[in-house]
Amino acid sequence: MLFYEGLSFWMSGGFDENTVTEDFATSLKLHMKGWKTLYVNMPLVFGMAPEDLVEYFKQQSRWALGNTQVFKNVIKNFLTRPWSLSFMQWFDYFVTGTYYFIGWAYLCLFMCQLIYTFFNVPAFFMNPYVYSLTFIPYFIMALGVFYSSMGLRHYRFSYILKTHLLTMLSIPIYLRATLFGILNVPVAFQVTNKTGATQVAYNILWAQLSLWALTLVAMTWGILRWVYEHNPGILLNVVWLFYHMLVFSSLFYFNEGGDAQEALEEL
Repeated sequence: MLFYEGLSFWMSGGFDENTVTEDFATSLKLHMKGWKTLYVNMPLVFGMAPEDLVEYFKQQSRWALGNTQVFKNVIKNFLTRPWSLSFMQWFDYFVTGTYYFIGWAYLCLFMCQLIYTFFNVPAFFMNPYVYSLTFIPYFIMALGVFYSSMGLRHYRFSYILKTHLLTMLSIPIYLRATLFGILNVPVAFQVTNKTGATQVAYNILWAQLSLWALTLVAMTWGILRWVYEHNPGILLNVVWLFYHMLVFSSLFYFNEGGDAQEALEEL
């Protein structure tokens, strides 16, 4: 690690400290100067993982903010120096730099369910049966491809599942961090504490708790609507709300579960 940092510092003319993910930003500088990098597929450095939800969210916030800052640099350099990187390099930096915007995508999908349940405003117009026949096979296939590909990398199913749950719980973190990154809002650098796991007070986790409560209320209201209206579209919406309610319920597992610390350390 020290060798890599010293070498990258020398080759790129110094670390890019304009972002909180200086390693990612410095890699962009290296490649734009014409240097090539080589991926070594073996663990050479081990680090300590966050041990409770607050520290995990701090880490995710730092990474999301830094990635957004680097993405802005990618856009700027692409417009001013489009030939400095290859197509695949630009594509990789675009994909990596936009990953944490996934929070906005999840929010839009979640809001579509709430708007339809409470205000009967559909996000699209399609027969629910046709939707089920076309989307469910795609959904199953997509999950199968994802989990099988991760299995080829020797990831356990439990690791992949917990990563998915934590990603959903991080939606408010990604929203805030990416918005601050786009608007250049100054954020103090937060070091991830490694002093031990603690149960977090739920008033600190109010955003995640609000998502869980809102999903529970919407699901209950959707069930009542379906009982009286017998609308298959509402039933389909309730199924999705039930799925999200289960996902957001993992908040209690990670905060209070007996092996929650181990779950976070595994990731």
